[in-house]
Amino acid sequence: MAGRAAGILVLVGVVNLPVIHYSVEWWNTLHQGSTRMQQSIDPAMRSPLRWAIAGYLLLFMTLSLMRMRNLIFTDGKTPPVGERTDTEKGAPVSPAFSSWSDFFRHGRVRLFLSGWRWR
Repeated sequence: MAGRAAGILVLVGVVNLPVIHYSVEWWNTLHQGSTRMQQSIDPAMRSPLRWAIAGYLLLFMTLSLMRMRNLIFTDGKTPPVGERTDTEKGAPVSPAFSSWSDFFRHGRVRLFLSGWRWR
């Protein structure tokens, strides 16, 4: 039953896509024409649109880096660097990876992109 409902939903979505696309041309009074960041967009809208795009990209990069850091430190064996100390000397332990090549060689990028935890 769920498969049938999903199939119907997909068909409705496929039929709705051209309607959404051509609604800009069919009903000119309701929609601004498509611009895609060209100079025809009103300057009062262009600047906020660019700021919103830049803000979203910064948020995405920040959250991605935070997820990558959490994946590195949540493997159960390696607590964050600030919490680890060398028991003999009491000095902070060096980071898990000394360079980006070590990080990529370790395979954590694949783990980050897949979203799965594997050991």
